[in-house]
Amino acid sequence: RAALAYRSEGRPIEIRDLVFLQPFAVGPDETRALNIGLRREGDHSLVIYGDSEEQPYATARVAYVDTPAGPRQSVSAIRARCRERGEVMNGNLVQNFMDFGPRWANIQAIHLGQSEALIDLALPASFAADLATYALHPAMLDMATGGAQKLIPGFAGKDDFYVPFSYGRVLVTRPVPATFSSHVRLRDAEGKSAIFDVTL
Repeated sequence: RAALAYRSEGRPIEIRDLVFLQPFAVGPDETRALNIGLRREGDHSLVIYGDSEEQPYATARVAYVDTPAGPRQSVSAIRARCRERGEVMNGNLVQNFMDFGPRWANIQAIHLGQSEALIDLALPASFAADLATYALHPAMLDMATGGAQKLIPGFAGKDDFYVPFSYGRVLVTRPVPATFSSHVRLRDAEGKSAIFDVTL
C-alpha cells in the first residue's frame, strides 16, 4: 500500500492475491534489508524480497481502483448478535505459545456470535505516532483479521495456531484509525485452513 501511495492518486487502493511465501526472519540484534518491487503498469505486480527478487517473501498485485466501499453496517446490530465474550488479557489474545510485541496489545474486546465476531481494537496511546507512517498499521491489521480464530469449528486455543498465508482482496479506502471495530465472518473452514471475510 505504501509503495503504491508513494505516488498518491487520492483513490482507493486494492491489494489482490497477496501470498506470504516464507517468513522474514531477523535474529536478535540483527539488521536485514527488506525490499519492495512494484510495477505500476501492466500486471501491477508486487514482490517483497530480501537479498534476491528470486527468493520472495510475499507477492501480490496492487493498484488504484474506483471501486466504492461496501455498504455501511450497524456496529450495534452486529454487537447485539455476538453475545459470547472471547478471552483477552491485557489487550492480547490468550496464546501460550506466541509472544507479540507491545503494539499487538490492541484488543479491547472480542464478541463472538454464530460464525461471526466483532473485535474492538485500540492502538496503545504510546504508539499513536505510528499512524502518521502506517495507514494500514501492521499490528492492528493482524489482530483485526486474525483475532477471531475461535469461530473455527473444533478450534482448541491451547493447541491450535493459525497464521495468515494469503489475502484474496484488500480494499483500502482510508487509513486505519487509532480505534475501530472489525467484523469477522467465517466463510469456510476445511482441514487445516479457514477463510474469513473481514470489514473494518
